[in-house]
Amino acid sequence: MSLVTPDSGLLFWMVIIFGVVFFILAKFGFPVITDMVRKRTESISQSLKLADEARAELAELNKEQSELLLQAKKEQARVLEDAAKVKASIIEQTKVKAQQEAEKVLAQARTEIAAEKESALRDIRKEVALLSMNITEKVLRTEFGSEEVRKQYVDKVMQELAGQKDSFMNAMNTGIIASRYADALLKYVKETGEGEVVCRQTEILEDALRTSPELVRFLESPALLQATAKVALLQKALGEEKMTASLEKFLLLVIRQDRIPYLRYILHYFRMRWCESIGVSPAKLVVSTPSPGLEERIKGIFNDFTGRKLELKTSVDPSIIGGFIFEVADKRIDASISRQLEELRREFIEKNGRVV
Repeated sequence: MSLVTPDSGLLFWMVIIFGVVFFILAKFGFPVITDMVRKRTESISQSLKLADEARAELAELNKEQSELLLQAKKEQARVLEDAAKVKASIIEQTKVKAQQEAEKVLAQARTEIAAEKESALRDIRKEVALLSMNITEKVLRTEFGSEEVRKQYVDKVMQELAGQKDSFMNAMNTGIIASRYADALLKYVKETGEGEVVCRQTEILEDALRTSPELVRFLESPALLQATAKVALLQKALGEEKMTASLEKFLLLVIRQDRIPYLRYILHYFRMRWCESIGVSPAKLVVSTPSPGLEERIKGIFNDFTGRKLELKTSVDPSIIGGFIFEVADKRIDASISRQLEELRREFIEKNGRVV
């Protein structure tokens, strides 16, 4: 037997052993291996399937992520736009509120400034009034302090009363007629004792005739109204106060004698003569605000220096700012702040050579 050529016995046993081994493998080995290969194949197939599903899910996720990113960008843009609008709205509201607050503060400041200004003006007016009263006292003391000056003043008043014809009338006849009727009325009211009331009523009627051309036209027209109706019309000018019997009779006389064109001058002359007969001097006082204390002090000073009672007619003129203007006979005392300011202005112009 050679090493290359086996003998028959060996072959037999090799076949037997191979068959046994093959049988054992076929019985127990191959099924296991086949099962393992199958399971491995199924595992690989399942893995591939899962991988495909994972790939599909990943693609879906990527798609959803892209959509989410796009939506997020749109939302971001909308939020930024809304934020810009809110910002602009807040800024505008803040501006409006700030402007309103500023206007409120300015209005309050103006009110406070106006109040302070008014308070300052009141204080100035009080000071000027006190100074002006002192000036008035000094002027009156200078003008009427001595007996000789008082006598000159009384004589001058009498001359003015006699010469006032020219200031109220354009012709000598008017003065003569008005003077005669005024003297007649003066004598009549002294007899009836109604002089003071008649004087007050004639002042009202004189003002009405001076300020109402329509009233004068009705009175002067002979065809429109009878004499009694014209007196009734003058009664209405007195308002609620009843006309005295003396004045009513006198007015009827004047109307029936066609002296209506002279009526205003007659009434004025009568008032001047009545005041002179009772020792009263008519005067005017202009103040910036009502000041009863000033009126009483001026009356007292005038009476002390002249021995005459002052019939003071007071009017209010805010344009003089403060102080007062006092007029009696030919005397005029201007103690107003407006005059003092004007004097300061003129002095400034004279010194600086320019208008301000």
